[in-house]
Amino acid sequence: MRFGLEKISEVIEKIYEKALLYKDSVVIGDNASGKTLLLKLFIELAGSSENVYFIAQ
Repeated sequence: MRFGLEKISEVIEKIYEKALLYKDSVVIGDNASGKTLLLKLFIELAGSSENVYFIAQ
């Protein structure tokens, strides 16, 4: 099983390549689980080619 940055990178690639079942993605996780890092790295990868909305609660 993969953990940490390797797993986050795998999720980012799937979202970027639109390889997931649904068009939109929601990231849910515990505090300090890497959600913000995932979003930051995704935005860096996608640049201005994707619409990214960040809602924190």
